[in-house]
Amino acid sequence: MKGLIYKDLLGLKQITVTIAILMGFYLFMGFMSGGESNQVGYFSIMVLVINAMIPLTCAGYDEQCGWDTFGAALPVSRAKTVAARYMTSLLILAGSLVLVLIADLIYTKVGGYQTNASAYLYPFATAALYVSLMNPIIYRFGVQKSRIVMIIIVLIPTFVGIALLALLTADSHSEWLDAALDSVLENVFTQPGAGVMIGTVLVCAVIYALSMLLSIHIYQKKDL
Repeated sequence: MKGLIYKDLLGLKQITVTIAILMGFYLFMGFMSGGESNQVGYFSIMVLVINAMIPLTCAGYDEQCGWDTFGAALPVSRAKTVAARYMTSLLILAGSLVLVLIADLIYTKVGGYQTNASAYLYPFATAALYVSLMNPIIYRFGVQKSRIVMIIIVLIPTFVGIALLALLTADSHSEWLDAALDSVLENVFTQPGAGVMIGTVLVCAVIYALSMLLSIHIYQKKDL
């Protein structure tokens, strides 16, 4: 499995420049935000971007070099092949966490800003859930179709949300909506309790594990 993880990491070296540019941009955005908002949150957004790249990028490289056919001839089970892909995502997620912690230290020491656990919890939870969603889709439909599915997954909820928000805010009696949005934002950017943090981590871990089992099932049934 170590060799499979190393293979994926070598492939990801080709997008390190893009990742570095994104890191620098969000770090700069964090400094430019000013005020008492959650500055490190801008930098932690890069976690979503990086983890969004991982499944499609790794699968795309495998497809280009015909890895599925070659890997089937190796003494490695398909279950281990899928598990290695999920482990690669976890390693990238852990590395991103270290970078965000370093960014937090820079914001605290240089800018005098204060952050809270929500700057780490919500972006990483979202990234883990996104990877959990995309991997089974990739194993089921392949890289090209998965790109379309990914666009649909992202754009349709976005457009629906914008449309609903526009309809609700068009009502002259939308004070309740403003109050609700303010309440949600306040809860999101306040320090989450220990129960919320532990519960979020456990839920994400369960979904991630179930996603891996589903991907293994799909890949084992797939004709290579």
